[in-house]
Formats: sequence, structure tokens, C-alpha cells
Amino acid sequence: MPDFAVNSLEYPLRDRRESLKKIIAFDRLPHQLDLNRILFWGLIALHLIPIFIFKYFPSQDGPSHLYNASILRHYFFPEGEIFRAHFKLIPGSLVDWLIQPFMAILMFVFPPLITEKIVLILYVILLPVSFRYVVRSIRPESEFLSVLIFPFINSYFFYMGFYNFLYGIIAFLFFLGYWINSTAKPSLTFRNAFTLTGFFLLTYFFHPVAWAMSALVIGVLCIGLCLSEMANAEKDDSKNIPENNSLLKNAIEKGVTTFLALLPSFFILLELSLKKKVQAIVNTRPDMPPPSLLWNEILHFDALTSFRSEEALFSYAYVNLAFGIFLYLLITKLKRRDFNLWDMFFLSTVVCITLYFSVPDISPPIFLWPRVMLYTFLILLLWFAGQKFHEWVKLFIQMAGLVITLALFSIHLGPYALLNNYLKEYVAVMQQIPANTTVVPLPFWSQPFTDKEIASMRIDPFLHASDYIGALKPVANLEDFEAAESDIWPVQFRFPAAAKALYWKMINERSMLPPHLVAYTQKSSQPIDYLIAWKPDPRYKVWEQDYALIYQSPGKAKTQLYSLKKQQSAK
Repeated sequence: MPDFAVNSLEYPLRDRRESLKKIIAFDRLPHQLDLNRILFWGLIALHLIPIFIFKYFPSQDGPSHLYNASILRHYFFPEGEIFRAHFKLIPGSLVDWLIQPFMAILMFVFPPLITEKIVLILYVILLPVSFRYVVRSIRPESEFLSVLIFPFINSYFFYMGFYNFLYGIIAFLFFLGYWINSTAKPSLTFRNAFTLTGFFLLTYFFHPVAWAMSALVIGVLCIGLCLSEMANAEKDDSKNIPENNSLLKNAIEKGVTTFLALLPSFFILLELSLKKKVQAIVNTRPDMPPPSLLWNEILHFDALTSFRSEEALFSYAYVNLAFGIFLYLLITKLKRRDFNLWDMFFLSTVVCITLYFSVPDISPPIFLWPRVMLYTFLILLLWFAGQKFHEWVKLFIQMAGLVITLALFSIHLGPYALLNNYLKEYVAVMQQIPANTTVVPLPFWSQPFTDKEIASMRIDPFLHASDYIGALKPVANLEDFEAAESDIWPVQFRFPAAAKALYWKMINERSMLPPHLVAYTQKSSQPIDYLIAWKPDPRYKVWEQDYALIYQSPGKAKTQLYSLKKQQSAK
């Protein structure tokens, strides 16, 4: 047997049954944890402030999710006539789209911008709460590590607007905590098995990476659980202790139950793959980045950087902090030979790193490498949670994590405020656009500059900003990339070929735009009433032969609104 299995586990099954009661009854934890609790909720409140004080959230894909949720909300009602003319609803892939129906349901009660804020607020609260839940499930004394999750809140994926992926992380953490607590019981009940199946399906519906990571980590823990109980059974075999054989049998039964709970979601994914309904699963991309680039990105934890280059300093500091903790634990554990079941998290981390360097991205690209990178660091934190720390080391980790968190938060505030003002200027053209019309946006200036620095280094907050207009007013926005790119999401263009050709010309080759405007109009029998030019380049104003300028914003970006000339003549 491996050495880790022979040594005494810090939290074997028989001992974790008692600690489970402390995890659930968290309000009765010792008073020395009060400061941790104050710090925890204080940081959550701090990260909620920008969501409350700014009207718009400067993300890249967020407005598109909001717009498609608005289409779902109004599609079958009288005000959805313009949506029915340009879009159709399909089952989709049932993967990576759970947020849109959720937002659509919220819109029956709340206006679109409030709906978006609810989704953001829930994420900001639930991410640290789910992390603390699984940390307490592993080892209640490791709650101090909760501060290390806060830099993850304002990650690259947050400002990219990848809400399904972000909520998949939350589902992954709650799932993992539930599994750990369930295996602390003598055996899994039918209710436990049903809940495990539900968690696998939930992570799948949110995002396939969350589902894959759940299967990976829990699968590795199942193996570790069986190995540890097998070692205990062999160790005490000479003493004729029947309890260990019973624990081994229970561990195997729990592993089998977990595997059976995985099967429904696995077969759904398999069926969709075979039918090629999820093109991202069957089309791999050959352009694998060089290992040196991947190493550089993971050593600088690029998944934490979004707006400005200064963020890279603190994401690099986070990597160094994690590496320092890793060295400390490695030396301590080798010296004490103190190995336990939670070291299987480290094995999962190694598997994630291997996947990071070996798995190609897919087409259309889903940013697979930074997603795996984020999970690699997250699972490494869970390995930290299963270990013992000296008090002074705990204090140092908390202070370092707090400094990095506050630094990243403060750096984000400037671009957040600046981009919010630009978004206000952009969306203001909505007042000039009547309801039940068709709009095409032309985002020439997708990354605005201030006088001295770039406001957004990696995020394109104006690429889909026109979807805010579509979410706030019933207009058909032909820049809806979710409806144009694939059949993953539930909303698709009624004329996908013409819409997709128009979309790519809209983004890449604006000088060739008029023929594609005409082609879409002929295909759909619907006029394109308005063009929105965001910081337009005079060299590309070839559409002016058919469209007349009717509005220009007074702000720096000079947003321009053009109306179809025939429509103007009719008026």
C-alpha cells in the first residue's frame, strides 16, 4: 500500500462524523473565529459596492446573456413580435446556458438591469460562501484560508461575462462539500444518491468544465477513500477488528454509488456528442499554444487579470504566495510524515496541470486553458485546507491574501467607473430608437482610451454593448453572437446563414457591410432600420449611401445613430 494510506488519517470516516455536526452548526463555532467571520462578510460587502453604485456592469458577454434572456422572457407575448420575426427557439445543447432561462424568469418580476445585478450579487456572495463551506467540510480549522478565494471574484471570467462558467464553479464547490459530508456518514442513502445525481446534472447544465472537474476530483477522492480504508483493514487485520472491513465495504459502496450518480449526465453528454449538436466537443483546434506561453500564463495566473497591467503584479504575488504555502506544507509533511486523505487534492492538482498542457482548445474557442488554470489553483487551495498550519503562518497567509484582494479590488474600481460612463453614453442612443425595429451595431472603438492609459487591457466591453439596448427595449439586434455562432444556446437566428455572414462582416470587415445588409434584408424580408456606430472611423462610412445620421452623442466617444433613408423619407 502507498505510504499515505498506512499513516493515520487526520479525518478518517469514524472521526469526521463528529466534525460534521460542527460544520453544519457553524453558528456555534469557537469565538476566536469571530474575526474570521467579520473579515469574510466584510470582504463580501466590499465587493458588492461597485454593483450597487454603478448602473452598468462592464463585461464583454454579459449584455448578450441579458438580451437573450429578454428574448426568452418576451418571445410568446405580444411585445415579442419583433423577436419572433428574427429569432427562433431551439432546445440547444442543454449545456452552458442555464443562466439565460434563470434570468428570463427573474425578468417576470424585475427589470433587466436589476436582473443582471441579482445574478452578479448572487455570484459575489455564493462563490466565497461555497468555498468556505467545502473548506469547513474538509477541516473546520482551515476557515482562515477563505480570504484566498476573494481574488477569484473579480477574475477575467467575471468581466468576460462567463456567468455559466462562474456559477459552475459555485456548483462544483457546493457539490464537493456535500459529497465530503455525505461520505462522513456510515453509508449513503437513496436521498444522498439522488442528490449526487442532481449535482452532476447541475454542474453539467452550467458548464461542461465544472462537470468534468467534479467527476475528476470526486473520482480521485473515491480512490483515496478506498485505499485508506483498505490500508486500515490490512493494518488491523491481525487484531481481528471487524469494523475496518465494514468501513472498507462502505467506502467501496460509496464509490460505486457516486459512479452511478455520474452516469445520467455522462450519457446526456455522450448523446449530444454523437449527434454533433455540441460543435465545441467534436471540433478540436490545431493551434495549441507553445508550452513556454502556457507556463508564463500559469506562473502569472493570467486568469486574475482583466483591465490593466498593474493587476499582473498582484496575480503574480498570488502565485508566489501559493507556491510559498506549497513549499511550507511539503517540507512540514515530509518531516512529520503526516499524510492524509486530503492529499488526493494535490493529486487532482497534478492531473489538472497535465490537462492544462496537453488538451487543445475547441472550435468555436471556449478559452479552455485559462478555465483549467483557474480550477488548478482552486483545487490547490482545497489541498491547503486539509493541512495543519502554525498560528503565525495562518496570520501571514491571511494578511497576504487580504493585501492582494484589496489591491486587485482597488485597481478594478477605476476602469469600472470609466467604462460605466462610456456605457451610459452608448446606451443613451436607445431613446432615439423606436420599439419593434431592427438594429445593427458597429463597435469600431471596442477598447476605449483615456488620456494616459488603456481603460480595458483584455476585456472588450463594447463588443456586445448594444445588447443592453435590446434588453431594455424590444428591438432585434443582429449582433447577437449567441444566436449567430452556434446552436448551443436556446435562441437562434431564424435565418442563421445570412445572420452569421452579417455578424462576421460587422465585426471584421466593415467596408464590405452594405452587401450583407442587403442580403439579410432580402432573406428575412425585414428592413434593417438603424445602425449604431461606436467611435466610427471615417474611412469605413460606406453605409452612408443608404443611411442618414440622425443622432450623435455629446460625449467623448461620439456615438452615432444612422437611420435607413427610405424610412426617413416615409416619415
